[in-house]
Amino acid sequence: MSVRDLEHDFGPDGSGLPASCKQSYETDRAKNQAHKGYEKIVVMVGLKYKFISAFKYVRKFTDHDSSYFESLLAETVARYGRVDLVCGDFWFFVLG
Repeated sequence: MSVRDLEHDFGPDGSGLPASCKQSYETDRAKNQAHKGYEKIVVMVGLKYKFISAFKYVRKFTDHDSSYFESLLAETVARYGRVDLVCGDFWFFVLG
């Protein structure tokens, strides 16, 4: 049996990927410097086994993560065949 047969619950999230290993997205975001030196990515992750089921690089750093939700969900359904539950923070679903 594969993980695809066992994983049915997923969660979306987004974060910045630093261009340098000396950067911390959380620290820079608190200082309003989150755009500098980062690529932004949004992912859908299985909640049980923690495998990434779909990901997208964000076109513009100011794009909200929620605008990528539909494509992440569609890619996850295509890959896993079944999605029973999607858990995410409030803003991910409201601003989409």
